[in-house]
Amino acid sequence: MKRKLNDEKSTDKIISEKVHNGIQVSNGTSAKLSCSKDAALSVDYQSTNFRTTAELEAQAQINVLKNSPQLKKDVNAFLALLKKQLRVIPEASCEDAVATAVRLAKEFDVQQYFEMLVCLVPSNGKFTFAPPNSLRLIGSFPLELDVKPNLTVDIAVEVPKATFLEGSLNTYSYHLKMLLFLLLIASKLRTSKFVKQLNLEFFHDDPRKLIIVLHPKGDLDGRCIFHLIAHPEEGTFQLEKFAPSVYHLNAERFLKAFGEDIKGTNLASHFYNQSIARDAVMMQIFNYLEDEENFPKNARAGVQLLRLWIRRRELDQGYGCVSCTFLSLFVCYLVKERRIQSHWTAWDVFKAAIFAFSNIELENNPVTLCQSENGLTLLNEFKSAFPIVFADPTGYVNVCAHWHASTWRMLKHEALLARQMIENADSELFTRLCLQPVPFAEKFDIYFTINLPKSMQNEVWKNAQLRCRLIDMYGLTSEAIWKDVYDCMWTALGDRVLLIGKNLVQYENKMTSNYVNFEKALTFGILIESGRKCDFVIRGPAANLPEAVNFRRFWGDKSQMRKFKSYGICETVLFDSSNVRSIFGDIVYYVLNRHIKISRKRIISSDISEEFCLGLPGGYRFAEKRLRLSLHAAMAKVEKCLQLLTDMPFQICELTRVGSIFSDLEVYYPVPVDLQYNKLSLPIINGCFVPEATAKVPPWCPSCEMMMIIDIKCRYLNSLSELRNIKTGCCIQVSEQLRKRFKLLCQPVEKAILIFTNGYVFRLHVSFKSEEFFLKNLAEEKKNHAAELETESMIRWKQALFSQFEVYVRLRLQFESFSATVRLAKRWVANKMLSGHFSDEAVELIIASLFLTPQPFTESRHHLIGFLRFLRLLSTFPWSSEPLMVNFNNILTDEEMLELKQQWRIVRPTLPPFCLLTPDDHSGARWTRTGPSSIVADYIIRRAAFDLRILQNDGLTTSTLRKIMHSSKQVFDVVILLSRKRNLQPTVAPVEEENTADDGKANAAYNLKALPVVDFSPVEFYVRQLKENYGQFGLFFWNRLFSSHFVGVLWNNRFRKIIQHQKVQQKIQATACTDEIIKGFYALGYDLVKRIVVQ
Repeated sequence: MKRKLNDEKSTDKIISEKVHNGIQVSNGTSAKLSCSKDAALSVDYQSTNFRTTAELEAQAQINVLKNSPQLKKDVNAFLALLKKQLRVIPEASCEDAVATAVRLAKEFDVQQYFEMLVCLVPSNGKFTFAPPNSLRLIGSFPLELDVKPNLTVDIAVEVPKATFLEGSLNTYSYHLKMLLFLLLIASKLRTSKFVKQLNLEFFHDDPRKLIIVLHPKGDLDGRCIFHLIAHPEEGTFQLEKFAPSVYHLNAERFLKAFGEDIKGTNLASHFYNQSIARDAVMMQIFNYLEDEENFPKNARAGVQLLRLWIRRRELDQGYGCVSCTFLSLFVCYLVKERRIQSHWTAWDVFKAAIFAFSNIELENNPVTLCQSENGLTLLNEFKSAFPIVFADPTGYVNVCAHWHASTWRMLKHEALLARQMIENADSELFTRLCLQPVPFAEKFDIYFTINLPKSMQNEVWKNAQLRCRLIDMYGLTSEAIWKDVYDCMWTALGDRVLLIGKNLVQYENKMTSNYVNFEKALTFGILIESGRKCDFVIRGPAANLPEAVNFRRFWGDKSQMRKFKSYGICETVLFDSSNVRSIFGDIVYYVLNRHIKISRKRIISSDISEEFCLGLPGGYRFAEKRLRLSLHAAMAKVEKCLQLLTDMPFQICELTRVGSIFSDLEVYYPVPVDLQYNKLSLPIINGCFVPEATAKVPPWCPSCEMMMIIDIKCRYLNSLSELRNIKTGCCIQVSEQLRKRFKLLCQPVEKAILIFTNGYVFRLHVSFKSEEFFLKNLAEEKKNHAAELETESMIRWKQALFSQFEVYVRLRLQFESFSATVRLAKRWVANKMLSGHFSDEAVELIIASLFLTPQPFTESRHHLIGFLRFLRLLSTFPWSSEPLMVNFNNILTDEEMLELKQQWRIVRPTLPPFCLLTPDDHSGARWTRTGPSSIVADYIIRRAAFDLRILQNDGLTTSTLRKIMHSSKQVFDVVILLSRKRNLQPTVAPVEEENTADDGKANAAYNLKALPVVDFSPVEFYVRQLKENYGQFGLFFWNRLFSSHFVGVLWNNRFRKIIQHQKVQQKIQATACTDEIIKGFYALGYDLVKRIVVQ
């Protein structure tokens, strides 16, 4: 620790210059990155001594990304055709050009954008069209920085000086003239024989600027897309005019376009200036990058990996994105700082950049690639105008001008996660870094979407600072108010959150006269600090400190003084503690309404409660908390009674709770059975109620599993039959003692005891202390014998029962959303009619893998985000070629997992479609051997992908969640509708609190005549009969969670062909070949089946 502190101190001694008001400037020294020398040495060591698996995969990926010589040749030929076509365009005067542009703007679907610019631009601007001076390939293609499959080729079109006469920098005059120029160019190219399609679209990170998008014909069709980017001829503008201190926007012209009258004033135009400056120095930046001394070839390959990494995280598209230009110049900066060596591989360059991102502080220490005195002077102005500053080689452009502080923090956060993965390298490192998608919708824990109304415009005008920012950002309200929203969120939430980030918006190319129609909703996400989700108290500064004034001003009437131990009297904010799950939403709603004037009805939150996600169908009351308390009270009673049993020939050593109910992974808690059960006309056989076909269906009564370990030695046993006999005797002894001493309803069954108390039934399994050792020895003795299989199955059952239950309990305690995620995923599986095909244990293992190895994400702290990742894993994991590793407690090393995967591939043809490898199941087929089949597995993958798209496109709302939880009948060939009177219904009637306080009353409330019907479902029994009798014809689907009242049937491929052949032969749409099978469905269903529909 001491060494770490010393290292931190050493990084503070940065060689820097104090320039203009004391801002620290990085000037090319190695210490500015605050990057530890150990990190750099580790990168160099790996690059010179051995090639890791990730490095080999990275090199293979770069080889795939390389452009073929033929492609380069075809692109150059296409460029020659463009030059030839544009060389013959005649010059045009201002009047002719504008008249032509009016017509062309409508043809290219940019009429409203054109009219907006005409309204904004002063009338004294002049324009003269002249053909472009030159066309030149720029950007990622000539620098070999392409990332496929979306291959774009940028072509710089140089606009002559004559186009820009006086007044070209005033309020959007430049953008109007560029639009006129592009429209005339596009009209000439549209009819060319080598152009398949031509559009005018916004530049991906600047909605002020349009570019021409060309889809070529011929050999290049479908292989690439061309972007024609116009830029002024060098020397057209004095670059000093783009300094932040120079103003070019006129508020009067801008506000009149929106029906506002205001006296003419010039406003700060930081973003507007940078939009033009980037065009003015475009070629100078490209020439800098083209020089191999500044940007070596190995560094370019590293940028390709960086672009892959950024693209997977959705940070390279939209307003304020992380552009290829920034990544390239940042790597050039590292080369200049000698943090990247010429002999390094692309993987080493990638790691060096990741380490630099995770350490450098651009918010506090601006960086420039320009060492001239003028460039250093401008750096100070940049720092006062922009939150993040990285100046280009000319010194006039801040490459991060359109970034907000949230963009940089998101990039830094991703770099820190990537650095952790690199330092803890595993076999999946490259895949998780550069190939696995990390969408915005799954990156954070809670999301808020603000739908910006037209009235929001009026609120913006009331704030002078916001008004100036809005004009500078071309009327994009969401971008203008994001700074205030972001600052308010950090002030309000503080140390509750790790990260706040905004979705980067890709603006469409259609601009309307009313900017509200063009405006996008503002969506931002919050990554919650572990354990802080439910805090309903915000403790502020001590009441006597100066900071208390700002705290009271921020929170208003919510602030009050409270006394805290060890802190004294402090300013405090309290939120409603009755529902701690909605605390984050309450804070956000209050702050946005108070400071940004956004009402709650305009905000959509993804913080959907567990009560809604897991709510019972049909409007039944959800009382999980009370059900949990009553269950654990009954459980405690059973344990107490068992501990008091002493007059037996054996001793109970241990009582263990097992099963998904006690690990809090069951979708619904069991409901206690009350005296209404006695009113059912059910026969009683051997002390148990028995269901009849004609009687009313008894309430659902699942058993709660327990394990009783008895101190009996198995050394003298010789067979499994002897073991079973002794267990049966123990069950009879224990049940008799419980009935005799505690008047409990008990019934011994095979290897277990059913115990009824307080409305619950507990299934008490019996196990001996040395049973596992005995079974292992017996399996060795009975080698190649029928008893071997039974013995091994008993061993596996017992190991799984104990080991996974303990692991799940630990996971539930470690990860706050693990339990709710599992339950939500199980509900989705059941609602998709997959009960019996996709086991609960398999779902639990898949969710466990997401929490044990969350990379490239952080572990989810909200059940909906965990559910999204579950759907993505189901739909994108390569199940046919890879097993899903679930490494509990990190028992398996990387080498062992790699070896297991190799062994698994050898026997892959004999294994089921889904394989889940665990430390005690090396085949991965324990919980998927019985299902799903290949047909059902394909359906699960497609269904998960479809529902994932719905949640991502429509948002995480209650309506979309309700939509994907719907059980559809359309996918089945036959639908068996069931009678609701004979179907199970949930009976939510938990023990009343006053009854639990009095044992006498509580016992009287559950004084049944006999043991209730346990673990029986008429629908499950019916489906089992259908499979036994008609399984050779099709698959049967049902829902075990009461959410539907039908059974779905899908004919198998062989039987479907028979049906189709019969239809062809008879030439009618008949179902004669299925009539007898349908009759059999009716016969097996008796009065359970209401109607059968053949679709």
